[in-house]
Amino acid sequence: KLLENYLCQMSAEEFAGYRDLIPETLTGQEYRDEYGLLPDLVTRVDSDETYHPRACAEHPILENERVKEMVALMHIASLREEEANERRELLSAAEKTPSEPDTQLLIEAGQLMYAAHASYSERLELGSPETDLLVSLVRERGPARGLFGAKITGGGAGGTVAVLCRADLPDAETALGEVCAAYAEQTGVTPRVIIGSSPGAVMFGARFIMRG
Repeated sequence: KLLENYLCQMSAEEFAGYRDLIPETLTGQEYRDEYGLLPDLVTRVDSDETYHPRACAEHPILENERVKEMVALMHIASLREEEANERRELLSAAEKTPSEPDTQLLIEAGQLMYAAHASYSERLELGSPETDLLVSLVRERGPARGLFGAKITGGGAGGTVAVLCRADLPDAETALGEVCAAYAEQTGVTPRVIIGSSPGAVMFGARFIMRG
C-alpha cells in the first residue's frame, strides 16, 4: 500500500500503523548495504551521513493534514462572510458597519502556519536561522498586534516567510515594521516586505501528475 501513491495522500491515522516500521535514523552506508544505489542520477546517498527517514516520511503526511485544515478554515470564513453580508443587506444604510474578520479563525490558521514551519525547519532540517528568526519575531508580537502566523515558503535553506496578518489594522503594519527593524539589527540585512499575492493557480490552473 505504501508504494501505490504519494505519502502525502495517506492520512495521519493510516501512517500511524506504519510509522514504527520506518527507522528513526539510518546511515548512508546502512542504506547502501541494504538497498544499493538510488535509482536516479541526480541525488546520491552519502555513506558518512546520518539520515532521518521516519521524520522525512512523516512531514508530508502531517503537512497535507494541515493544508486540509487551512482550507476548511478558509471555507468557514467565507461562509461567515456571506452570512454577514446577507445580514447587512437587511439593515438600513445608517445601521450598516464593516464586517470584522473572525479573530479565532485567524488564530487557528496562524497556529497551523507555525506548526508547518516547525515541521519543515526542525523535522526536515531544511530551514535556516534567518527564516526561523523572522518567524520568531512575528510570533513575539502575535494576534494582539494583528500578526497571526508565519511560515517559510518557497525554496529550502532560506527563501521567503509568509505572514498572516490583518492588513486593515494600522498596528499590524507597525508590528511588521518592528519585525523588519529587529531582523535588520540582528543580521545586518534589511528584509523586503511584499504585500498581497497573485491569483496563482486560481487564475492559471494546476497540472496534475499521476503516477503510473
